Amino acid sequence: MLDQGEYETFMQLKETGGKVKKGEKSRIVVFWKWIEKENRETEEKEVIPCLRYD
Repeated sequence: MLDQGEYETFMQLKETGGKVKKGEKSRIVVFWKWIEKENRETEEKEVIPCLRYD
């Protein structure tokens, strides 16, 4: 059992000898990354967080 806020991919679980119960489904999938974008007015690079969940 993982604590809230922690996750493990299926492949990570499989590599460590873990198992998933037959018929189990994930509840929430969260993806985030930093996007670098150049500001056209000031020509400075901005770092913007991007978050997607389903």
